[in-house]
Amino acid sequence: MSYQSKNKALQLHEGFQFKKSMLALCVMALSAPSFAQTAPTAADSVEEIVVSGMRQSLQNAQDLKRNSSTFVDSVTASDIGALPDRSVLEALQRVPGISIERFAAVDDPDHMSAEGSGAVIRGMSATRSEFNGRDSFTANSGRGLSFQDVSPEMMAGVDVYKNQTADMIEGGIGGTVSLRTRKPFDQDGMMTAFSAEATYGDLSEETKPTISGLFSNRWETNAGEFGFLLNAVKSEMTTENHNIQADAYKRYIPCWLAGAEAFDKRAEGVTCPGTSTTDYATYGEVWMPSAMNFLVKEDQREREGINTSFQWKDTDDKFLVTTEYIRSNSKLDWWEDAMKYQGGYKDSDRRIRPYGDSEFLFDDSGRFLAGSMADGNDRWATFHGRYHLDADGKKVWEEDRGLRYPMTWGNKNPVSMPQFGQKFQVDTRGVTGETLVEDFTANVKWTPDENWTFEFDLQHVKAETSNDDLVLHLGVTGLQEVDLRGSTPTMKLSEPWGGVRDANRDKWLATFTNVPGFSNDPAGDANYFTDPTSYWWRSGMSHYERSEGDSNAVRLDASRLFEDLGPLREIKAGVRRAEREQTVRSTSWGWGPIAPEYSEGALYIDHTPDQADWVQVNDWSNFHRGGVMSIDGGNQLLGIKRDVVQNIRDNRLCEGDVGFPELSDNGTYEPYHCRANNDAEYGLFQPNDVAITEETNTAAFVRADFGFDDLKFPIAGNVGVRYIKLERESTGYVTTAELDKNYNPDVNSPPADVSLPITSEKLVSYMNSKIQDGTYSDVAAFMKGEGDWVSQGYNWLSDADRRYGDTNSGWSTAKSDYDAFLPSLNLKMEISDALLARFAYAKAVAYPDMGDVRNNVKMNTDQYEVTYVPYEVIENGETVTVNVPDSMKIDEWRGSGGNTYLKPMESDQYDMSLEWYFAPTGSLTGTVFYKDLKNFFVQGSMPQQIPNPIYPEEVRTVEVTTTRNGGEGEMYGYELAYQQFFDFLPSPWDGLGVQGTFTKIKSSGVPHNEVDYENADWANGGENDTGARVNLNNVPLQGQSEETVNFTLMYEKYDWQLRAAYNWRSKYLLTTRDVISKYPLWSDDIGMLDASVMYNINDNITVGLQGTNLTNEQTKTLAILNDEGMTAGRSWFVMDRRYTLSLRAKF
Repeated sequence: MSYQSKNKALQLHEGFQFKKSMLALCVMALSAPSFAQTAPTAADSVEEIVVSGMRQSLQNAQDLKRNSSTFVDSVTASDIGALPDRSVLEALQRVPGISIERFAAVDDPDHMSAEGSGAVIRGMSATRSEFNGRDSFTANSGRGLSFQDVSPEMMAGVDVYKNQTADMIEGGIGGTVSLRTRKPFDQDGMMTAFSAEATYGDLSEETKPTISGLFSNRWETNAGEFGFLLNAVKSEMTTENHNIQADAYKRYIPCWLAGAEAFDKRAEGVTCPGTSTTDYATYGEVWMPSAMNFLVKEDQREREGINTSFQWKDTDDKFLVTTEYIRSNSKLDWWEDAMKYQGGYKDSDRRIRPYGDSEFLFDDSGRFLAGSMADGNDRWATFHGRYHLDADGKKVWEEDRGLRYPMTWGNKNPVSMPQFGQKFQVDTRGVTGETLVEDFTANVKWTPDENWTFEFDLQHVKAETSNDDLVLHLGVTGLQEVDLRGSTPTMKLSEPWGGVRDANRDKWLATFTNVPGFSNDPAGDANYFTDPTSYWWRSGMSHYERSEGDSNAVRLDASRLFEDLGPLREIKAGVRRAEREQTVRSTSWGWGPIAPEYSEGALYIDHTPDQADWVQVNDWSNFHRGGVMSIDGGNQLLGIKRDVVQNIRDNRLCEGDVGFPELSDNGTYEPYHCRANNDAEYGLFQPNDVAITEETNTAAFVRADFGFDDLKFPIAGNVGVRYIKLERESTGYVTTAELDKNYNPDVNSPPADVSLPITSEKLVSYMNSKIQDGTYSDVAAFMKGEGDWVSQGYNWLSDADRRYGDTNSGWSTAKSDYDAFLPSLNLKMEISDALLARFAYAKAVAYPDMGDVRNNVKMNTDQYEVTYVPYEVIENGETVTVNVPDSMKIDEWRGSGGNTYLKPMESDQYDMSLEWYFAPTGSLTGTVFYKDLKNFFVQGSMPQQIPNPIYPEEVRTVEVTTTRNGGEGEMYGYELAYQQFFDFLPSPWDGLGVQGTFTKIKSSGVPHNEVDYENADWANGGENDTGARVNLNNVPLQGQSEETVNFTLMYEKYDWQLRAAYNWRSKYLLTTRDVISKYPLWSDDIGMLDASVMYNINDNITVGLQGTNLTNEQTKTLAILNDEGMTAGRSWFVMDRRYTLSLRAKF
């Protein structure tokens, strides 16, 4: 019996052919001893076994790897719509050296993505994406393609290039991910296929369909052979993930907290300090989370994909024409219900205390473990209550301000309340987003003779992205009992009065005429969290994006084969020019108060009867699959209805519109769609929300392929160089420092006798005249009387500086260019027919994200630099010194924004491998790699010459905080991969197979951030400053797991295909600074198990069942709290277990 494949061998690049050898025969004898006993004689017929299913996929991938001209790993679809996983990213994670990001975005560690959001190759997120060897991208602030927006059913395979040849388009230091679609000439004749699937998520408890179809045919005519292919897919999926989150950690002084006495460092007699103290060396420290948050996110994704391809070749096989149109349209709507802490983060807000007489528990490092949390500040709600103005404009309070929110001063609470529940907000957030990528290509290959080949390629890419994001918040208070000692935190949420009102009901009813939600409710506070009188309308936030990009590329290549020039086999050369324009329209996240608790006139739900039906009861019993949280009153909370949020978002409602929440006198919430002077096209954007970036990429390459067949160990390879030139032009909005913003001419201007700008001479002359005419007795009196305008720095600035710094804004264009030579060398040595060694060197670059190179800059200034002249005067018989300004100027112009001058990251990278191919689907390979990196993208400051947008002749050197190039580093590691079907086992076990990979990665010297981490400016100060001060030089490269493991157990026999795939990655740096907590975050070790069972009903029809996340893994993130690397749990996520029932047919 022999195995023969009806599929032609697949090659990505030309390579030498392998011959049979004695070693190969020995391998066959060892791995399949039964073959020798049953070998057919010449007269015997040979039974043909068609390789299909998983074997076919693995064989195709192995052929691609073996025959490639550089380092490549592949995943191929065994059948139409049959990638081995449910998404492109999930399939990629099986490739050695690749791990996927499961969070919605690396800068958003609060939200998971069911199918992942990006690929990291060998620890680098600086990768390049392409369709069929050509650039492709999603129109957002990034540069590459969002793989989660691509339907996996359209893919014939995915190739991952880990090093480069000269003819490859540059841009991926980590590697290049190439998505391959099908062509009509890939099939021998007509093919019709379809698949149908139903996917169920056990958290979302919804089932959604996927359907795809393909038709392909080829026809022989007198005009040549024609081929046509149409592949279409439509898929839907609903998934859900739950997140327990420890709110930002703060350092506390131990003597504030019962239970923290072991960490108290005070010397004898030293009293306990106030809440603003940060002298931890004297008083000691413990670490407290501000509270526990809980979030549920539901994703509703729809994908539509179309791939059409037309091919023609002439009767002489000299011309091959291929045209293709790919359209990928993805919609993602997601909703989030959440309860989050809202007590503030500044040091004076460190108000958490053990409830009542209880104590907190801490571990040996001073990290909080368990306890009942209360707000220990006795002045929580100075402004609570509703009022109206009388005829004289005086406030008339409609209810006691301490009625719903107790205060221990100035009120008549019948029982003292030194503690109360913490402040929380209850979110209802609705996001709707859509991406569209259209890729048009035409390729003509001309082979005039057996030596020459010319290839002409045209491509047009059009991409669009939209995103509408709006959230409304209710406010509520509560006590939390938290336990972090287990693998998953547990929480109990109790009403904020701690039973005090219920225990003293008679006193409360005797003191207050009416207590909303209490006086007329026999249940008292037992149903506090389902009572509308407990909640107030707190705030809202919005964000919008409408971005688009277009790219046109043309490429011309020529190649010449040689048979008589010694080792030289082929020379290739080519040129490419690509022009890309991308317009990013994206607002910030605009927050505003509706009727908040911290200002007078907070509005509770019962204060707004017209909005009473805007809320609903949400059941949290199944949160985290149950057992981790209990809520007084039946595990229920009120939340704003989704259709209320959707109505405001989709219909662009503003204050005064029916359906928009009532604002208190201090409410200022204004969604971005309500701003004056928004753009005319979308009605959403201000000029500073928009950036237009154009890039022209010109490249030329030459590559020589060679082979030394007469050596003992034949060597084949290629050497080449690629020249690239990138020209960039970015137009964005520049906003000046607004020096005159707080300048009042009526108060701050100098007298008419003193003209601007003030100089020392003018000031001294005027001062002396006023002393001489008796207006002032001396210099001290003068400065006391005239000091306001004298000390006003704006008055001292030159006309040019005032013109540059006055309030202005406008469009500005910045230009930059970059060029480089990128050499490459690839060698492959044939040690035997089954064993080869490989080596590669290449210089590679990675381009920065489009959002990083935008020319949007917001300027400001440091303080004025002032010099003084001291004057001595006699006051009350004593000599005193009076400082009179002698000069004032801007100490430094500063700003923040993008960096059009950002250069690509560069890498000199080396790969070496030993690869043993001992069977059609059997191989053992090992690779070591090294990358010498420079020009990292880091946060820092750099000087830029920025003209004033209105007066361009006024140019200043501005120190801009931005993404900049900085530092050098190294990355190195190794990969091991093994796969085999155990054909030598007796039936039925000869259908067993395994596939395994292991990757180890290290990095050193990698810079992250050049902003002074001790400087609180980056933390925005005030309420948002959590006190996080972690030196980022002590953390590794973002996204890099030191170790990743894949193990797949397979079985294929008797029309059955069974597969169980386990993927594990070690912890990695998720983000250098979390948006909320400001701490760097690890994503902890995690392993996930997926499995599938497929059955071939006949040669045409296959049914199957696939499961994802079968072990219900929990994803945990860890906050890095200090420079010593101490961590504490930040988030605990669980996601759906997904089950897919599928039917595939091919004719």
